[in-house]
Amino acid sequence: NVLGDVNVLFPADGSTGVTNQPTYQWTGPSNLLTISVSSSHDNSGNGYGEELPGTATEWTPGILSPGGNSLFVNYFSNSFPGITFTTPTNSSGTPLVGWSARGDLHSYKFSSFTVAGGGSGGGNLFGHYTFDSQFDLKADSSGLNHHAINQFSATGGTQAPQFTSSGISGGAIEFDGLNGLWWENEMVDVLAGSHFVVVGNDTILRQRLGSCA
Repeated sequence: NVLGDVNVLFPADGSTGVTNQPTYQWTGPSNLLTISVSSSHDNSGNGYGEELPGTATEWTPGILSPGGNSLFVNYFSNSFPGITFTTPTNSSGTPLVGWSARGDLHSYKFSSFTVAGGGSGGGNLFGHYTFDSQFDLKADSSGLNHHAINQFSATGGTQAPQFTSSGISGGAIEFDGLNGLWWENEMVDVLAGSHFVVVGNDTILRQRLGSCA
């Protein structure tokens, strides 16, 4: 009764066709003070994690990679006051010197599910570029830190790609044909195999190494 059960409401274990940015929902015990949540892709290592107050019942991670993913919800309380210890003694009954103990409680649940848009043959997430901030158009908001390295312009172009607030949802980026964003050579290694890039809210570009533009 002290621990209580954790139940994942969404996505239920074994679910398929889950969106790539779900709002996880669960129920759990009311007397464990902290919740640790994490979400990870089965193969790519793309994942997110956060600590939440014990009253939280939902969490939205960053963009998930398609295919198999898992959610871990862990309620815990370190140094739980309801657990007491008696100092151990040696064979002659003398208390051990420098001995200490702590009792922690954990109650947790896993949920495994499949994100739409992939599977064993799907791609891994390379980056998510919202272009919502005029101060940092190069930012990758996926959590993978694949930020564009720099902006460039050719003769006759504007100084750099420009921010515009006229996006379909939030901001957007404007190119004039003579400017752009670029990444270092490490992008070639990252894109080996099949990856995808999320631009804005819902446009997905898939490329394979050798055909990347």
